[in-house]
Amino acid sequence: MLTFLTPSTPVLQNSDRMEVRAGATQPQYNVLPMVVGPQPNKDVLTRWSPTPEQRLEIMAGADIFLIMRTFGMPITPVKILVGDAVADSTPFLRGIIGLPCCERDHDSDGNCDRHPATGGS
Repeated sequence: MLTFLTPSTPVLQNSDRMEVRAGATQPQYNVLPMVVGPQPNKDVLTRWSPTPEQRLEIMAGADIFLIMRTFGMPITPVKILVGDAVADSTPFLRGIIGLPCCERDHDSDGNCDRHPATGGS
């Protein structure tokens, strides 16, 4: 049976200030929390949490489907990742979308004392 995954927030650990809530003023849509990376790519990161039932289906071999509404425009690249808790994947995901490793990146080198090797893209 096909069921919809639900977007989760916070998208990244301590990302509340960076999150954008697409569709928040459009009642016909579900709200999509996201973190948008810097120019030039402006990558958009969302987090989805399967229900316990969906997790069982995935463990039993169910596939995950992605529907992209292109509105007649070219398809943009998509990455789908699977990972543990938000805290464990935060430095890696921040690096993928071009954000500094963490909030303590005071010198803008993509590193911090806690995660010295995970910043950048």
